[in-house]
Order: sequence, then C-alpha cells, then structure tokens
Amino acid sequence: MSGQDMIWNRLPQTWYEAPFMGNGSMGTYICKEPEKNAIRVDVNNSMVHDHREDDKGIYGRSRLLIGYFLLHPVGEITSGTMRLDLWDAETRGCIRTTSGEIKLRACVTSESPYIIVEAEATEGERGFTWRFYPESTDSPRQLNAILKKSKNHFKKDYISNPASQLYERNGLNYCWQPLLAGGGTATVWKEIRKGNKSVLVISNAHSFPETDALKKALERLTTLVARGTAPDLMICNYVYEHVEDGTSHTVRYTNVFPQNRLFDWVHVRHFRPDQNLLMHSVMYRTEVLRECGMVLPKHTFYVDNIFVYQPLPYVKSMYYMDLDLYRYFIGRADQSVNESVMVGRVDQQLRVTRHMIDCQDLDALKDQKRLRAYMVHYLSVMMAVSDIFLLLDGSAEAKEKQKGLWQYLREHTSAAVYRSIRFGFGGVTNLPFPKGDAIVVGGYRIARKIFKFN
Repeated sequence: MSGQDMIWNRLPQTWYEAPFMGNGSMGTYICKEPEKNAIRVDVNNSMVHDHREDDKGIYGRSRLLIGYFLLHPVGEITSGTMRLDLWDAETRGCIRTTSGEIKLRACVTSESPYIIVEAEATEGERGFTWRFYPESTDSPRQLNAILKKSKNHFKKDYISNPASQLYERNGLNYCWQPLLAGGGTATVWKEIRKGNKSVLVISNAHSFPETDALKKALERLTTLVARGTAPDLMICNYVYEHVEDGTSHTVRYTNVFPQNRLFDWVHVRHFRPDQNLLMHSVMYRTEVLRECGMVLPKHTFYVDNIFVYQPLPYVKSMYYMDLDLYRYFIGRADQSVNESVMVGRVDQQLRVTRHMIDCQDLDALKDQKRLRAYMVHYLSVMMAVSDIFLLLDGSAEAKEKQKGLWQYLREHTSAAVYRSIRFGFGGVTNLPFPKGDAIVVGGYRIARKIFKFN
C-alpha cells in the first residue's frame, strides 16, 4: 500500500495542497501557513455548526470554523517534505529551517476525538513553540462576504456569535466558543514536552443547547469530595444525536435512580432494555477502577462495555444527576456502531462479550440482588447484540460462531446464570425453531426504525 502514499517534495502552501486526516468527525490538515514563518495544523469537527431558530438556512445552520495551531520555529523555514502514510493513517514530515530540522508525525485517532502531533527537533530548533489561534464562529459565508466585500452575500441583519474565550486550568488549555443559540464548542489541548521532543494532544467537542452541564456536574462532585462523601460512581444522562435526520433522543434514568443524593444498589429500580449504563453516562472514582483490576483488551473495539461492567461489584455508593452531560453523534457511515461496520467487526464484539462472561462471578453477588440483576441484564444485552450481528452476517460460519458463544456462556457460568440469560432478554434473539432467525432479524429491523439505536 505504501506505493499509493501521497508524497510532497516541497511543503504544501495552502489547505487545498495539504495532506488531510480524519475519522469522520474530527479532522485536520497540515501545511505551511501562507505569508508566515509557521506550520499550520488545522482543527476541524464535522459536528460543529450553528443552531439558530430564526434562520434555518445557510447562514443560521452553517458549519463553523474552530481554529488552528501554528508551529513557530526558531529559524526561517527553507524547505520541507511530507508523506501521507495510508497504512498507518498518519502524516509524517520534515521541516528544514536556518536553525535546524523539526520532524513531525500526526494522526487523528479512529474512535476518540483526538488529534495527536509529535515533533522532534534538532538542537538548533529546540525552542520551537505551538500556539492556538481561534477562528471567528460566524457563518463562513458571512465571513467570506466581508473578506471579498461582496454585497450580494453579505447578510445585513446577521448577528455575530460571542467571542472565543481562552483560559488554562489544571494544566490544560481551553478555548470555549459560545453560540447565540445556546451551546458551543470546546477545544482542549496539552503539550507534553521533554527535551527536544513534544507531543501535542488536541480534543474538541460540540454541545447544544446546554452550556453548563459539565460545570454543574463538576461543582457537585467537588462539593461531595469536600464533604468526604464522594460516590464510587457518578451518573448523568446522554443524548443520541442522529446526524442523518437531525433528531435526538435522551437516555435518562429518572425511573431507575434517586436524584441528587447518595444511594446504593438497594435503591436501584428496574432498567428498561434501552437504559443500559454506557461509558457516556458514567464517571468512576479512580480507586474503584484500580481495585477491580480491569485490563482492557488491546486493539479491540467495543471495550467501553467492559469499562462499565467489570467495576460494578466494587461500587458501594452512587449519585445521579438528571443532566444531559454527553451528546453522542450517531449515524456516520464509518462509525464503529454503524450496522455494516459492526457486522464486519463482530469477532471483536464476541471477544468483548467473552471477556465480560469471565471477568465476574455473578453467583458471588446473590446477596446483592439488584446489582446481580442489572449485571445479568447487561450480559443479556451483550449476548443479544452479538446474536443480531451474527444473524445479519447470515453465513454458515457466523451461525457456528453464534452456537459457540452460547456454548461458551453455558460452560463458563452457573446453570442459574445461563438460564436467566437464555430464557430472558438474551434469548429473545436466539429462537430455536424454523424461521426463528428471520423473525429475529425482522424484529430488529422494526426496532431499529423506531429507536434508531445504530
């Protein structure tokens, strides 16, 4: 595949010459900043857009710019090269200056919203610096009209969004870009410097309409810690944002947990099938994660299920706030929870499910009925999800994998746990009679249209 890599024998001079990288949401490109002695690393996120109710056209609902980083070298840039490595999904480059060289290596992580840029300089360029420059968050069409002095595209009654806010807290750098319509965009970054080497880690998130959910959650946690009553597990709501049709669905737990007070498993009520705790909704106390001895499988998708599931028996106290803290944009064709992607990665789903079967002895939780019931429920959901995507594969090999997974469950759990899952929710997707598979797939299709869960 290296024969197909794009190679630059000179530095790209503008964005349309630059190597691009992205994961379907976060994206970046690298080029020499025009008319400046600097290298540009752009910050893009396809989820960042305006939400104006009084203008649902190209000005009020447009994609918005975020900002960019400039690498400022010690010397004057004289030349350079770049290579877009398709196999490793990264850009590598060498910047030559009158004071030395700076080697770059950059990528966008596939599942998490991070841009990572590594830089290594020769002694003469040891003092190079990074700086973030926020863009205006007005409609790009309006900005372009101002730049080109175009009366035809200039919107006279357009009101600008508030200015960006830059600040530093707890060793992290922040840029908050609020919107008139509510919500906003947060960019967070940290440079890790050691000698002549630097690693710049950049993340970005967009929220709407809330602007203070994280602030409220952190304030409550800070208060609980100060009182010596910090919970083992903090829970908030999360929101599915369906990018394909602009709708959203909030997963909240008001029928499951008491609100705004400490509680334990005795106070937990029944979960509906659509109310699983996911990574989007939980915050564990660090000591709980250490105590449970969790080790996540490497190079594997869907391990967030293990992250939520395995520590649960070590949780003695919880706290729930009815806040929409996390917004999960779903519907991209390349997303890990997209149906076709999950069918292709079903072996990783099976690996995670087997890990969850093995990591806890549910019979040891007989005295904690609510905790045990929820963990059986969670494992049932994992079995059902595995079944569905094996059935969607439809091959004889997939059918054997389905039988193998259920056999693995039988051999690695007690008869009581197996029966609870086989004849409960988990067994709904494994019907042992003619046309059973077709009924399951048909039911899944109907449920998918109603609930739009992937």
